[in-house]
Amino acid sequence: MTQRKAFRILSILVVASLSILALNLILSKIKPELYLEARRESPLDLAMAQYALMDDLSLQDKNVPNLSQKNDRGIFVWPASSVLPEYRKADLNLYRGRAKNEHALEGITIFIDAGEVVAPKVIAPSAGDGPEAAKKPAGNVAPTDPYTGLPVSPYAAQRAAEDDDNEEETAVAPDVIIAQDQILTKLADLLKNQLEALGAKVVLTRDQTDSQTEISQAAFIGNTLAMRFVDELQEQKFKSQAIEELIPYLQTAVSAPDSPEARRVFTQTGVGPELRLLLDMEKQYKDVCFISLRLGDDQAAKGSRVVYYGSSSAERNGSSELLEDSNQDMPAYVAYDASARRRLAEQMDRNIRQYLPELNYQGKQAGVGEGQVLSARYNNLTSVEIIVGERQNEENMATISKEKTLVTLAEALAHSTYQFFCAE
Repeated sequence: MTQRKAFRILSILVVASLSILALNLILSKIKPELYLEARRESPLDLAMAQYALMDDLSLQDKNVPNLSQKNDRGIFVWPASSVLPEYRKADLNLYRGRAKNEHALEGITIFIDAGEVVAPKVIAPSAGDGPEAAKKPAGNVAPTDPYTGLPVSPYAAQRAAEDDDNEEETAVAPDVIIAQDQILTKLADLLKNQLEALGAKVVLTRDQTDSQTEISQAAFIGNTLAMRFVDELQEQKFKSQAIEELIPYLQTAVSAPDSPEARRVFTQTGVGPELRLLLDMEKQYKDVCFISLRLGDDQAAKGSRVVYYGSSSAERNGSSELLEDSNQDMPAYVAYDASARRRLAEQMDRNIRQYLPELNYQGKQAGVGEGQVLSARYNNLTSVEIIVGERQNEENMATISKEKTLVTLAEALAHSTYQFFCAE
């Protein structure tokens, strides 16, 4: 080999080495994730390094109450624009025109909260964060059988008398009577089965938390969706530090709804910065809805009523003064999807009246309407609250204590949900 040829080969090797080094340098800038695993020995170090490379979905504006302005009612109101960038878009057009079968609601998540509600502790304005004693609503304690000790319906005696009068008609099966304190739970189970048969994912919030407060139920829903939001961001190499910092407060609120952490999110009057962030995030989940099932206490009414929390209610639910020493008085939030809530509520009201005319609402208000629904103020999903019946009305309770009535009611509500998502 001549000296000139050796020098030429050496030059080629040097140029090739420099090219490889330059390429590695460029790739390490453009695709740093390709080099992370080689540099990290532990999975934790690798995960932290991968997290550091993600782009943060930063807030679009400052999230402070001072940005709010008074409306014509003299109430401070947050700007209607979202503080969180719209990252997630659910295309509900994919569901339009679907046949009613086991695939109709695939991809739809439905939270159901059924049961009595314990009012949250009221924080005295003068004490800032010193709670008063919780006010407990009138409980539903069903009478018990003297021999078995099991709860029985107050209408069991009536059923027994009817059975005695019709002993000869053995071909007619007697009505199955559900104890009053089990009506909502039974209805929730029936509705869950109906919706799952249509392909929906259904979550009963009372199975996830022992607390009966609205805050606990809302915190569970918020935490579930916040964690889903973070996971969906990570799949696209994004992160949201603001949402991640919110999650520990939500997790605490699930089991301790009267704790300072819970009250930091779920403020007493209006909506604080943390809850505003949560509501703006939940607004991106058009493929998730929330149904709460309740019994009413209106002595002058009977029948089933559907209520939703809309813009008019929200505009009134805020503070007229923002004081530094009163962290529970916050601006109102008005960016709820009131039109979707109203549409679902109206659909449910129509089907209840069609399937069960005996549950047609009779009272001072309409069978469907807007109201101060706490369960829907604390979330920004398509939410409705169904007053299944009035516990003070004996005729009303006698009707909804029958299992066959609850089966039909579940069918009406499930069909309404199908129509909401799938009707042309």
